[in-house]
Amino acid sequence: MASLLSCASFRFLGAAVRGSTFASGRRSFLLQPTQLAGHNRWSKIGKSKAIADQKFGKVLSKLLGEVMSAVKDGGPDPSINAALSNVIARAKQNHVSKAQIENSIAKAQSGACSSQMFEMRSSAGYSVMVESISSNASEIRNIMLKACKKHGATLDTGGHAFSKKGLILVEDKSLIDSDLTMVEEVAIEIGCEDFRLVKDENRKVSGVEFITEVDDMHSVARAVREKNIQPKSVQVIYSTNPGSEVSLDEGQMDAAMNFIEYLEELSETVDIYHNIALPAEDMEEPVEG
Repeated sequence: MASLLSCASFRFLGAAVRGSTFASGRRSFLLQPTQLAGHNRWSKIGKSKAIADQKFGKVLSKLLGEVMSAVKDGGPDPSINAALSNVIARAKQNHVSKAQIENSIAKAQSGACSSQMFEMRSSAGYSVMVESISSNASEIRNIMLKACKKHGATLDTGGHAFSKKGLILVEDKSLIDSDLTMVEEVAIEIGCEDFRLVKDENRKVSGVEFITEVDDMHSVARAVREKNIQPKSVQVIYSTNPGSEVSLDEGQMDAAMNFIEYLEELSETVDIYHNIALPAEDMEEPVEG
């Protein structure tokens, strides 16, 4: 049985948790409870122009970082690099200019900026993986070391808490409204490793995430499109390895959130993953098959 390796992004979407098994006569999938997103850090920001400009600057920096990261992973042509195509679309939606996008693509191709991964282990035992991009590799390492020191963590060179995976998010209404048997049929036909349901803040199914090996991500995305379903996003993620989730008490959870939010604020940060098991009240009930 393929095991779903759940991911968590800098939005604190969640670490892997125990789910329930949904099976047919041919194959079984592990359906994970979906964790709700954490609070929106922008909700506390005021309406003054200065603060609004600061907000846009950080969003701009992160989006352009994602553009460069996507180029390094899959090349500069968005017609064959689905991850790049998706981040360009999001950048345009956030009013990032064509010139800024093209400049970031050129930087990634020239090698002017390098992408680095930093796995950090906290004193509470949980791990955080930070994807960063910068033109100065030694400077970003110093920034991450400073973050570790400030929050009682260390850089972990072992890197055993996470694995690289491909993720295809689909929000097609016909698929969302179908039953689990139909979703499983699609998962088998497109050749994904596993899948999970995504729920919104009202606990209603809002999408399906198909999990793949990185090498299979683009072929699976093509198979999805051949079913006349347009992926919402296609991206490489770091998923929590089985058995590596860490439970925290309330005080440790508060400290962990502060640490992750501190890392999120860094302009060099592109994405953040963690292996924290969120409290039961923040989880969805397992889906019974």
